[in-house]
Amino acid sequence: MSASFWQSTHLKFWHFTLPELQERRANVFASENRLKTIGVELLPYDRNLRIFIHLSIAKLARRLGLRQIVLATTELYITRFLTKASINEVNIYMLITACLYMACKAEECPVHVRTILMDARNAWPEFIPNDFNRLGEMEFYIMEELQCQLVVYHPYRSLMSIQKSLAEKNRQLSAEHIQNSWSIINDSYMTDIHLLYAPHIIAFAAIYVSAAADGISLEPVVELVAGANICVLQVADASLSTIMSVSNGLRHRKDIDINVSNDDHIEKLTALPVSVPVSTSTVTSATQNKINKSKKHVDINKFLESARLDFYQIIICCLFNIVVLANHYIGNPFFQKFFTLSYKYPNVDSYDIGFDDSYFIIFWIVNLLFLRSALITFVFKPLAKLMGITKFAATQRFIEQTWSIFYYSISWGCGFYLYYKSSYFFNCYNIYANWPHDHMDRKFKTYYLIQTACWFQQFIVLHIEKRRKDHYQMLSHHIVTCLLCVGSYRFYFTRIGHVILLCMDFVDITLSTAKILKYGGLQTICDVMFGFFMLSWIVLRHGCYNYVLWFSWAKARNIMNGYCNSSITSQKICYEDWHIDIFIILLASLQVIMCFWMYMIIRVAVKVVTGGAAEDVRSDSESE
Repeated sequence: MSASFWQSTHLKFWHFTLPELQERRANVFASENRLKTIGVELLPYDRNLRIFIHLSIAKLARRLGLRQIVLATTELYITRFLTKASINEVNIYMLITACLYMACKAEECPVHVRTILMDARNAWPEFIPNDFNRLGEMEFYIMEELQCQLVVYHPYRSLMSIQKSLAEKNRQLSAEHIQNSWSIINDSYMTDIHLLYAPHIIAFAAIYVSAAADGISLEPVVELVAGANICVLQVADASLSTIMSVSNGLRHRKDIDINVSNDDHIEKLTALPVSVPVSTSTVTSATQNKINKSKKHVDINKFLESARLDFYQIIICCLFNIVVLANHYIGNPFFQKFFTLSYKYPNVDSYDIGFDDSYFIIFWIVNLLFLRSALITFVFKPLAKLMGITKFAATQRFIEQTWSIFYYSISWGCGFYLYYKSSYFFNCYNIYANWPHDHMDRKFKTYYLIQTACWFQQFIVLHIEKRRKDHYQMLSHHIVTCLLCVGSYRFYFTRIGHVILLCMDFVDITLSTAKILKYGGLQTICDVMFGFFMLSWIVLRHGCYNYVLWFSWAKARNIMNGYCNSSITSQKICYEDWHIDIFIILLASLQVIMCFWMYMIIRVAVKVVTGGAAEDVRSDSESE
């Protein structure tokens, strides 16, 4: 940090002439035009919004017990940032929180990120996500726009120097006069004068305004100003109207932390000829309404975009089905492969495997996408509205979880029925006995191919839904699961695949049910369901799953009793040791991902036990 204002980055990069500042603001306004094209109602960066930001900073700082210098630095960071970026492109509450966090570090008043984020969430729970990474991203975004030039010089030190100089000339200012000047400087951060004038000029202006308001002789101040060769009247005149208006409004807010010793000072200030008084309570309410209205417009556009995406999926899937069915009915035998099972054994109701099964999988990928989009459009979204869920993010999460309950309830029910009727019901030995299992009945083959199609469909949906924090873990999970489904089917390990799918599906039902209860406002029942989900996760995904994994590693080779006879049919695939090894590695990698999720589940459980509410820490903004 430079020891001199004249050599600092404050003067070199953040000190403008009025035309330069106007040009910067014009560039920001020009960048906002693209927001108008999508129907967003722009929030003007005017005096009302500045007062709102000022009061919001004070609200958060009061919770943290911070010094005034930190608030001033925060407000100046925001003012600088908004000369390069639009207020409509950022979350204003995240901007305030991140700038305050940066100011705490710059002014050597460090506050732990967990503390500042927790207090910000308590102040604005709807707008601050429970994610340290989001705050860190916002901090780096601000630093990038400010080009890491975070040095700030404030008028407070100059004010003290002026007071000392006047005292040396036997022109001692009263404590009340200094306090009033200090308060005027505090309020001046709601203006642009800190971008236009040097700190000592602003300090002179504050003394000048305070002296004029109190009827004190201005002669010593003018003499001192003349000696410094500074045109203080220019800055005083430029900021007087705004400062007076803000001061007039502040007297109506006794709950605001302002450094004013008595109301007489405010009365004298408001007696001066200024513009129409501003009520800060009215400004705060009006500005918040503008922010909410702007956010509502953004949500409307997101709803329209989401509906358009679902509509396109429905249309594309319908066209695909029309093409397939039309070609089938005109006698093209190829298209029959899309909706009928292939490789049926003669004279028995059992099936083998082959490449043509991929057409059946493609057919169900498309139709699962169709079913999902249709249910979202005509059932799940109206249901969300009926439950009072109006925000876009919350609605999207609701419909995703409702679809999960719908599909996994059916798949697990059908899968458990087949498991109950199978020879390997609670018998791991029979999972591998009599391998290869190349005679699948119609129900089992249909179930397994649709489950495989579902995971490929999930892979597509993963890139349609809003990303969670663990997007890449989910992506890895889906890739491994798809490989396991295809590999187990190809090498006749369908029984072990069947058991693994049962372990997975039931847990997904309990998780989605807990989330739906949360969205419905049934927090107590949600916490109970979360406990049931956690129990099912541990038992099925770490208990049963790991037992099956160990059994496959330790005993599968002996039970399978060597290599299969490739002469049974020309399509038979005989296993080798490396087939088992790859299968075990994929199962183990899936367990590693689930262990990572288990860690996150434990974090939520600790929060519930300590009195908090169960929230999905994977989500981008689950509180919405």
